[in-house]
Amino acid sequence: NLQAFWAALEAPMVELTLPFLGDPRRGQPAQSRGAPRGGAGAPRVPPEQRLDLASALTAYTAGSAFVNRHDDTGTIREGALADLVVLDRDPFAGPPVEIGSTRVLQTFIDGRLVFAADDA
Repeated sequence: NLQAFWAALEAPMVELTLPFLGDPRRGQPAQSRGAPRGGAGAPRVPPEQRLDLASALTAYTAGSAFVNRHDDTGTIREGALADLVVLDRDPFAGPPVEIGSTRVLQTFIDGRLVFAADDA
C-alpha cells in the first residue's frame, strides 16, 4: 500500500487499524515516518521502517504506472508521455518533514501546460 498516510501513528490508526494488524513496526509517512507536515508530538515509527525519498517517489510515479499498466508514463524518458509537474523546490534538498509544504508550480499533460500557479 503506497498510500503513505496510513503509516502516521494517529488515533484512527491506533484505534481502527493496529488491532487488525497485530504488532507491526509502527509509526511523515513513507519518508520521515511521522505526522504529515511535521505535526508536533506525533509518535514516529522506527527509522529503519521508512522508505528513502527516491524509493517513495519512484513508487508513486513509476510504480503506479506499472501497476496500472501504463507503460508510456511514470518516468522521464524519450518516448514517454510528457505528463509532469514542476515543484517549487527540490524535495531532496531539505529535511523530510518539509516535503508536505512543497507546492506545484506547473502541471503538464501530454506536453501541454494545463496548470500554472499564480506566482509561477
